[in-house]
Amino acid sequence: MPTLRFRYVRIPATPSEAFPHAAYYHRPLIPVTLSTERKSARLLALIDSGADNTIFNMQVAAMLGLRLGNAAADSFCGTSGHEQTARYRRLAIRVGAVGYQAMVGFAELPFDVAGILGQDGFFNRFAVTLDQSRGLILLKHSRPV
Repeated sequence: MPTLRFRYVRIPATPSEAFPHAAYYHRPLIPVTLSTERKSARLLALIDSGADNTIFNMQVAAMLGLRLGNAAADSFCGTSGHEQTARYRRLAIRVGAVGYQAMVGFAELPFDVAGILGQDGFFNRFAVTLDQSRGLILLKHSRPV
């Protein structure tokens, strides 16, 4: 399987006291497709090596027509330190030409991103190279661990 190549995405920044000249951030956002048996959604998701699991915003669950009332639940904590609950479903994920099944969580994410690609559901499927200095994201598909 060839290496998948993506570019970092340039996002406008709000200058602050610490970074008064900040105009942009460069984020490792890549296009992914989540699919159920009936619907698909193509979204930009953030590659996050610090995230244990792959989690998408609740609006994505609504786009896919998922009912999560009795879906398996797990709690997680982000950088805010506040515990949240995600509801999980096994879904089809496609990154470039690579398709696979994984448990995907859905929660109210406190920031403007469709989803987070974490250790389970992403890093266990790819050898990941993040080269911000060159603006490159390289993914080599591997078998899950």
